[in-house]
Amino acid sequence: MGIRNARSRFSERNIKPPKLAISLDAMAKLTTKARNRLPEGSFALLGRRYPIEDIVHARNALARVSQDGTPAEQVKVRRKVSRLYPELGVNSARQSSCD
Repeated sequence: MGIRNARSRFSERNIKPPKLAISLDAMAKLTTKARNRLPEGSFALLGRRYPIEDIVHARNALARVSQDGTPAEQVKVRRKVSRLYPELGVNSARQSSCD
């Protein structure tokens, strides 16, 4: 049974589908006003790129830089995230596969 069928079964019976155990919106919305108030140290790169003010944003910064960043940027972001959030277990010495 696919998700579409499961959802239609719930709606046919007027029953709300069960909520996920983990919210898909776990990362707090960072408004422009709040982002502008963050100190420079709350960003992984100069130019106020990749905010890492909490662990959820740090994970997101790692994901974004691995998609869009240069190998040098990836190393810098990994290094800063591993220094601020050692519990993530990020290996800052890992080299990019693009080399």
